[in-house]
Amino acid sequence: MLTLLLAGLLGSGQAMAEPAALALNGDIKTFTLLTLPYDNPALSQLGLWPDTPQGQGIFDARLKLRADLGKSWRLTFHHDISTVVGATTTLGGSGVAATAPELIDLTWTQPGDAATTSATSATSTTIQGRTDRLLLQGEIGPVSLALGRQPVSFGSGLFFTPLDLVSPFFPGTIDTEYKPGVDALRVSAYAGTAFEQRLVVAWVDSCTPVADGSEGCDLGVEDLAIASWSQVTVGVTDLGLFLGEIHDDEVLGASVVTALGPVGVHGDAALTLPPGHLDGRTPTEDIFLRAVLGADWRPSAKATLSGEAYIQTNGVTDPAGYLAQYAGDRYLRGELWAAGRSYLGLNWAQEVLPTLSANLAVVANIEDPSALLIPALSASVGNNASLAVGAYFGLGKRPEGMLLRSELGFLPTTAYSQISTYF
Repeated sequence: MLTLLLAGLLGSGQAMAEPAALALNGDIKTFTLLTLPYDNPALSQLGLWPDTPQGQGIFDARLKLRADLGKSWRLTFHHDISTVVGATTTLGGSGVAATAPELIDLTWTQPGDAATTSATSATSTTIQGRTDRLLLQGEIGPVSLALGRQPVSFGSGLFFTPLDLVSPFFPGTIDTEYKPGVDALRVSAYAGTAFEQRLVVAWVDSCTPVADGSEGCDLGVEDLAIASWSQVTVGVTDLGLFLGEIHDDEVLGASVVTALGPVGVHGDAALTLPPGHLDGRTPTEDIFLRAVLGADWRPSAKATLSGEAYIQTNGVTDPAGYLAQYAGDRYLRGELWAAGRSYLGLNWAQEVLPTLSANLAVVANIEDPSALLIPALSASVGNNASLAVGAYFGLGKRPEGMLLRSELGFLPTTAYSQISTYF
C-alpha cells in the first residue's frame, strides 16, 4: 500500500509541481463545568469522591492547516492545545483534549505527571498539546488513499456504536466535533456511487514504540486495528459488511441505513470472537454480540425525534458486577463504556428560533433501572460563534460505599456551558 501511495505521488508529478494552495483557520472553545456530588462518606474518606461541588474550566485552541498539493493531493495538519483547570465527575467529559493511542508520540503535557493527578482535585492545572491530524491524502483514479493521523469510524449508531471500535465517544460527551486521530493507513476504492471498499490499518496500542526497543513495545497484530468495510447502495438502502481484527479480537459486523416512508432507520451489529475461538489458544472469554437498532423521524420541519435500542451479551445484569466489568481491557482502553446488557436512547431536537435550538436526550439502562438525562440549549451568537448550555442528571439508585446499586445512578448532577468561535 505504501508503494502504491508513492507511485501515485510520483505519477502526479505535473500536478504536484503546481504551487501549493494553503488554507489556515481554526477555532477557540471554552468550557465551564460544575458538578454537584451527592453524599458518599466511604468514598470521600478514601479520597475517591468529592464532598463539595467541583468546578472545571477548559480553554481549547485548535489550529488547522490545509495545503492542496496540486489537483489530487492534500496535506492536513491540526494542532490542539488545551488548558484544563480543576476536575469534574461526569460521563464523557467535554470531548476536547481527548487523546488516542500514538505510533509516533506527538503529544506533550505539563506538568508531565498530570495523568496521576487526583480526579477529585479542585485546583489542578494541566496544559496539553497534541498533533491531532497529520494526514496526506489523495486520489489515484477510483482509489482514495490517506496516510497519517486521522479519525477512524465505522457504523451509523448515534448513542451506541458497536462498530466504532477505535476511540469512540461516550453518549455524555459535550463536544464531538473532532474525534481523536490515530496513526493509520486508509485505502478506499469506489465503483460508481453504489459501491465502496475500504481497508484500514490503525495503531491502537497505548504503548509508543521507541527506536531501540528500550520500552519493550514491539509491533504486533494485537497492537493494531485491521478492518475491511464493504458498502453497497441499493435504492435508498446502504448495506455494509465489516470484517476486522481489533486488539487480537476477530470481529464480524453488518450495518444497514434505509428509509421506511418518512422514518429513517439504521442498525449496526458486531459479533466479537475473543482470542482462542479461531486459533489454538484457550479462550478466556465467550463470544459476544453487540447490536443497535435506531430510527429518526421528523414530525415537523423544526423537530426531530431519534431513538435507539441496544443490547450487548457481554454485559452483566447484577450491579455488583459493574466494577469487574470496568476493570476489563475493553473498558480501560475506551472501546466500551456500558456495563449492562439492555439500553434505550432517545433524543428530541427542536428549533425554537432560527438561532436557538433545544435538545432533550435520555440514555437508560432498562434492567437497573437507571438513566442519564441530558437537556441542552444552543444558540448562534454571530456568524462565527455559538453558545451552548446544558446539564447531566444521573437517575437511579446511588452507591453504598464501593457497592454500585445502579449504573447511571452513580453519576452526579453536572451543569456546563460552552462558547465556540471559529476563524
